[in-house]
Amino acid sequence: MLRSLVGLLTVVAMSAVADGVPGRVADLGWMAGYWKGPFGEDTLEEHWMHPSDDTVVGSVRVTRDGVTRIKEFIVIEQAGDTLLFRVSQFQPGMKPIHDEPPIMTLTEIGDRRVAFESAGGFVFRTLAYSRPEEDRFVIEAELATGEPLQLKLAPVR
Repeated sequence: MLRSLVGLLTVVAMSAVADGVPGRVADLGWMAGYWKGPFGEDTLEEHWMHPSDDTVVGSVRVTRDGVTRIKEFIVIEQAGDTLLFRVSQFQPGMKPIHDEPPIMTLTEIGDRRVAFESAGGFVFRTLAYSRPEEDRFVIEAELATGEPLQLKLAPVR
């Protein structure tokens, strides 16, 4: 029974990837850099590596008053002709927030913009990154609650 369920879920996941919006990891070089900005009362830092082979890797730190509140490890990976977004989030003490990393699927890719959508079970319903100007990195999201979120980060030099 368990084997059948795992097989069915694998087929469904592969079907979703096969039907996804086309995108290439190599087109995300514009994300690379170290970015920082306000996130409510917190400070958000994002460091994105240059694309390599089939992945783009990012790390995130959210701090307030000298204390790290959340850490994230993000991988955007090639999955056939599309991209998948996976994130592992950690509380202080490296305690995982999720049992399994949430997965988001590609919904849009263009000139210095990429957007993903969650199938559920994640704080974000949608998540998009853009770089409208050389010195501006923008994160736009819709929370699972339906609330919009926009963060504007600047490069750290």
